Amino acid sequence: MMRAPNEKRRGSRSPNSEIPTAPNEIAFSATPRHQQPLGAPMSNSGRARTRMRVQILDKGEPLGSPITVLGRDAWALRVLIEAGKRGFSSIDKPAPRTAHYIFKLRKFGFAIETITEMHGGAYPGHHARYVLHSNVAILEGQAA
Repeated sequence: MMRAPNEKRRGSRSPNSEIPTAPNEIAFSATPRHQQPLGAPMSNSGRARTRMRVQILDKGEPLGSPITVLGRDAWALRVLIEAGKRGFSSIDKPAPRTAHYIFKLRKFGFAIETITEMHGGAYPGHHARYVLHSNVAILEGQAA
């Protein structure tokens, strides 16, 4: 059955109609935040919750400027610092996109070694273990 070009589909809403929500549910808008009215609900997406400010050291002397690391990158750096010389892998500390966090930390200037380890089990193969070789002083943020 064909509809006339100006005929609306059954159950369709106009772009300005409100979206019904459950009592504790947030309605997301396609309107950019800077165009929404003041007091409109916001989501926490895109906001880094973890923040670390660190300084890479070379023989005890600062190497470059201090670095601020945010979100999951800060989490990965904290785990690398805690792991010390043994390093860590996603088998030890499961997390999505671990390799990407390491890639981003390397872009900041951290010296991080990747060691390939074999593993058996139901799905044998290999995984990476990451070891931080840079000396790092934590200026702000959580060390543990």
